[in-house]
Amino acid sequence: TMITARGLSRLRSLTALKRLELDVLSIKGTDLACLVPMVHLESLDIGRTALANNAMKNLGKVTSLVRLKVAKNADITDEGVFYLANLRNLQELSLRETGVTKKCLPSLQKMIHLKSVELSLSPAEVAQIAQSLRKTNPGCQVQGQTPKMQEEIFR
Repeated sequence: TMITARGLSRLRSLTALKRLELDVLSIKGTDLACLVPMVHLESLDIGRTALANNAMKNLGKVTSLVRLKVAKNADITDEGVFYLANLRNLQELSLRETGVTKKCLPSLQKMIHLKSVELSLSPAEVAQIAQSLRKTNPGCQVQGQTPKMQEEIFR
């Protein structure tokens, strides 16, 4: 999309909005503060927007989120996932192709309703996270894809 920070700020009044897809934006993390008043927003796809950890501070305040996709934002790290730990209603989280490592596990464990998480980690790390998450989130599906696997898929 060609939405800028100014255009995004105009969405602030859409408080009844439930689903929003905003791939490939030219915005800063602070611009996402306009999403906080959207108390009914359940699904947000904000991949490929060059977001970093500061954006996660604002997304962590959108407590109505059930599904969040921040895939393909390489500057999001474990610190960013820490800001999402308050999203107690979150059920689906995509962190594919981010800078997240297995150190995000404590933050994921705080998301007590998490049913599905996607990560770009090695199969061994994915298995380790899945095993640990079963203690706090029984039935949570952890999917992983290493960068090498992604290259093979697109060949």
